[in-house]
Amino acid sequence: MIPNYTPKVGDELIFKDGFYNFIKDKNIDIVHIQYHSGSFYPTKSLEQLIDYLKALNVKVIVTLHAVRNVNFDFIKEIPNLKNADTVLIHNQEDYEYAKKAIHNASKHDIESVALKIFENYISKL
Repeated sequence: MIPNYTPKVGDELIFKDGFYNFIKDKNIDIVHIQYHSGSFYPTKSLEQLIDYLKALNVKVIVTLHAVRNVNFDFIKEIPNLKNADTVLIHNQEDYEYAKKAIHNASKHDIESVALKIFENYISKL
């Protein structure tokens, strides 16, 4: 985890040079972003981060710990979620809602995700 971003007041997101340089210099090919109901940075910042990483040909996985409630609807507020490679969603109701709007929604089952990561790791040994 590299929490090396700095949201600017307003809509523009400023990333520290170290974050970008790390992604490029280390040839990072996958980034997993966990988004917690907007409590860490605004939705516009998430959009910019997804766009930037995709421009670097980085595979982007986004976990939404909540998709919507009375105060937000991330499927509507973050239209470029569709540009992420996968959007992992925790609960079935949110997943059913999201999969109608974005093609890359996936039900997040931690055991199966962990198993896939382990199998992928083993296959590279």
